[in-house]
Amino acid sequence: MVLTIEEILNGVEDYKEVYLDSLDDTVFLRPLSKGEWEKTNSIRQESLGDYVTNEKAQAVSRNQRVSNIESQLKFNIKQNADADFKAQVEAIFMSCDNPGNEKPPKRTDIEKLPAGIFDEMYTKVKELTGINDDEDLEDDVEDFPED
Repeated sequence: MVLTIEEILNGVEDYKEVYLDSLDDTVFLRPLSKGEWEKTNSIRQESLGDYVTNEKAQAVSRNQRVSNIESQLKFNIKQNADADFKAQVEAIFMSCDNPGNEKPPKRTDIEKLPAGIFDEMYTKVKELTGINDDEDLEDDVEDFPED
């Protein structure tokens, strides 16, 4: 059976009753669409600033090239932490906006959640959305070239 685009998009609105250990109760959450997840990524990236690269290349011989690269990145850790928190609040907010919640929480309500509940809800939103950024990096470390 071939799914239509409407059937595929219906899955995004398919909310679930999710148990949270930190609450010892359930909440209604839904997965985020790709566009919604990218919105949270954009919020995160607002704080990154500009990355500037200047490359000076010098021809040494006909087939070889010596290259000097000068890079500069200004990174504000506080702005990054604030943007990450704002992105997580937005993800939880969008996930809570579903028919299972008669009165979805406001962003300010989500910001006031205890840390344990907030973190668990965000983790559940990522799981429902299919985001796995906790990949097992041990294989990459083992494959990393040694000096």
